[in-house]
Amino acid sequence: MTTRVLWCVLATLFAIACGDDSASPSDAGDTDSGTDAGGTMLPPVNFAISARISGTPQTGLLSFVETLDADTEVDPTIGLEVPGGGIAVPGPTPGTFFTTNGQAPVVTRWRISEDRVLRQDGEISFAGSSVDASRASPANLVFTSPTRGYVLDTLSRRMVLWNPEEMVIDRTESLDQLDLPGWIPLVNRGVRRGNDLVIPVTYASFSGSINELSRVLVIDTEAEAISQVIDVDCEGVTYARVLDDGTIYVASDTASVTNRLAGLSAGEECYVRFDPGSYDIAERVLFSERTGGVPSAAMFGGTGTVVFTRVLDESLVPDGTLTIGELNGTSMWRWGRFDLAGDEDAEVFTDLEPFSTSQITFTIDDTAYVVAPGADFSGGRLFDVSGDRPVRAIQTAGIILNGFRLR
Repeated sequence: MTTRVLWCVLATLFAIACGDDSASPSDAGDTDSGTDAGGTMLPPVNFAISARISGTPQTGLLSFVETLDADTEVDPTIGLEVPGGGIAVPGPTPGTFFTTNGQAPVVTRWRISEDRVLRQDGEISFAGSSVDASRASPANLVFTSPTRGYVLDTLSRRMVLWNPEEMVIDRTESLDQLDLPGWIPLVNRGVRRGNDLVIPVTYASFSGSINELSRVLVIDTEAEAISQVIDVDCEGVTYARVLDDGTIYVASDTASVTNRLAGLSAGEECYVRFDPGSYDIAERVLFSERTGGVPSAAMFGGTGTVVFTRVLDESLVPDGTLTIGELNGTSMWRWGRFDLAGDEDAEVFTDLEPFSTSQITFTIDDTAYVVAPGADFSGGRLFDVSGDRPVRAIQTAGIILNGFRLR
């Protein structure tokens, strides 16, 4: 199976749009007039939203907006077209961001000056070191300092250490400790605890199923090496949260539920706790124990141990046998909220519209956002989940993959 086909399988599992990449890549540039050596003057914009647009060929779009409010209208002429459905991630220094080319192992650096001039500012090829993983998710591209970046290429089992300031590759380390025969490890967004980078890992197969086992990858950023790989008996562990005292929680995603509904796996959705200074599992809790037996998963937003989750509205699950893609595209999920450290049932927000699933979440300026895609994946909306209830935020075309402040 080609890596292109494999990424489409994985995209189906996790509700990411997947299209045809047969056309040759176009140059990334301003979607209106291009970006020349002198740079492009931007209007007053503060944020960037990275989305993937389905079609032939598949493209990526980085939109620039002034606010993330629900009534913000996205101007498609203000932004960058990212070749081949590539993504954008914020850089480790203010005013920088990086884009990946969805058809080639190339990462481009961009800078925005204080007077809002956008310039392309360097390019690095990972050919021979990492061929495909940088296109899959923002979680594959990690920065721990202005001079240290990691590409976590789980297809080739390589961890590439590079310098995002000098735009050079330093070395490559093995990720063979993540091997699980017959399964592909998928890294998700990690958290920092001291010198440790703690990353949830989900395992998917060529057939489209998810393994009932997940893992946690711990990278010692001082030694720049893997220090531990921990087995977690929860399916589809995707989320990680670290508290001020160093307590860590990791949790399953709703992809485990849809896999079970499609008859592809029989794992359990749960979250586990690691106490400060330890990587021994101190607690394991089924999500269904917090939702009165109703299937539930995900952990994002909130404050401290209070988090938001997704709760299945079983009355909205279609009859008959459905594929993963069909289930992921069905609006059958409700917002829920509960305290990880408590034992009361989750509060379910039945007054809010149901939505289809997505595992994508990110934080901008201490505000946590979650993606709620449209039923047909042609567009998506962000929800602010930093308060007491989800609040509608910006809506854009395509599948939202990331967001960040420009400066």
